[in-house]
Amino acid sequence: MMTLRPGSHAYSILSILSITGEIPMDSFKLIGSERVLKALVHKMTEEQEYRFRPEWTTEKFQGKLLRITGKGRNKAVRLTKKALPVLDWIHPGAYGYYMDSFWNHQFPGDQTHIDRIHRVAETVLMCQMAGIECRGYCLPSLQNQEIRQIVPAGPSCYLARDLKKVGSSETSKTKFTRLTGVIYSGREAYAVYNTRNALMKWNGMGEFKALQNLIEITRLNTRISSVDSAILFGKSETIALRTLLEAEKNRRLELRFDRIYRNIYFVPMNSFGIHLLKILTLPGWKQKLLDLLFDPETQSDGTGMMEYDAFVEGKYVYSFLDQNIARLIRLREALQIQSEPVEILCFPEQGSLLQQYLGSHISIKYIELKTIENALWEEV
Repeated sequence: MMTLRPGSHAYSILSILSITGEIPMDSFKLIGSERVLKALVHKMTEEQEYRFRPEWTTEKFQGKLLRITGKGRNKAVRLTKKALPVLDWIHPGAYGYYMDSFWNHQFPGDQTHIDRIHRVAETVLMCQMAGIECRGYCLPSLQNQEIRQIVPAGPSCYLARDLKKVGSSETSKTKFTRLTGVIYSGREAYAVYNTRNALMKWNGMGEFKALQNLIEITRLNTRISSVDSAILFGKSETIALRTLLEAEKNRRLELRFDRIYRNIYFVPMNSFGIHLLKILTLPGWKQKLLDLLFDPETQSDGTGMMEYDAFVEGKYVYSFLDQNIARLIRLREALQIQSEPVEILCFPEQGSLLQQYLGSHISIKYIELKTIENALWEEV
C-alpha cells in the first residue's frame, strides 16, 4: 500500500498533473532525481492500493494511477481515467479544474496541442521548485470589473488558460496562445514564455496585442499599471544565444522582442535557472541587488548615455546577474561606440553566453551564486 502524503514525490506528481494534464518524461529532472522519479512513475502505472493521510479520509484507491503516453520527445505521464476521483484528495477544487481544463480528460493528439501542454507543464515545474503557487484552484479568480487587489502578495503564476477565462465570457483564445502564463510577486509582473529547445519566433504585433490585454488584467487585479518584463524559459543558454543573434536579423526594430518587453529575463530550465527564478520573485530584488553590489554614490540611477549600474574606479560596471537578454542587446549596441572601459559582473554559469555574444575581449568579473543568495536572503 502506498500512502499519499503532502510533500511526497507521489503526491507532488498528482498535484502537478491536476493543473498540467501531462508531465513530459524528460522534464522530471527539474523536480528531483530523474532516476528515482521515473522509477516511481513506473510503479504508479502498475496495480497498487493507495490511501491518503488517515486523519483526512478513510477512502482507499485500488488500481493504476498513471499511464505513459506518446513516444520519443512526446513521451509523457497522464492520470488514468479511473484515477480522476483521487484528485478530490488533493484539493476540493482540483477535479473540477482538471476536467474543465483538459476537455473532460479527452486530450487532442496533434503536435501543436502536445507542444503547448508540455510548455505549460515545464513552466509549472520550474515555478513549483521556485516556490511559486501555480494551482489555479488555490488562487483567487481574476476579474475585469474594477481595480482591486485580487492577486496574493506572495509569488504566484496564473496560467494562460486562467487568463483566457477572465470575465463573464472567455477571452479570444488567440490572444494568449504564446504566453504560458503571468507571474506576480509583490510589485513585479512578468509575462511568461517557454521556448523549450526551439528558437523563439517573436510575432511583434501579436505580442503587442497580448501584452495590452495582460496589462489590463494586471491593472484590474494588482493595481500595477504596466507590464514591461517577461521571463523566457529555455532548455539551455544556447537557446538564449540563438535568440539574441536572431533578434539582430529583424529589420523592423519596432517589432523586435526587446521593443515589446523592456526586460526579458532568460531562465534556463535547470538548477541554475530555479535559483535565478527565486531571485526574480524576491520582493524588491532589483534595488536589493544593486545595494548589495555597489555603494549608493556609485550607482547610475538610470542616468547616462548608455545603460550601466555603477561607475567604479573609472569603469562602467554592468550587472548581468539577472540574465536580462533584452538589456544585453542594448549593451552590445552601446559597446560599439563606447570608448570608456566596461566591466560586466556575472555568475560563472553566465560567462560562456557573454563571451560568445559580446566577444572574448570583454572584461568579466565573476561572483558566486551562493554568495549573492546568502546575502539577499539575510535581509528577508
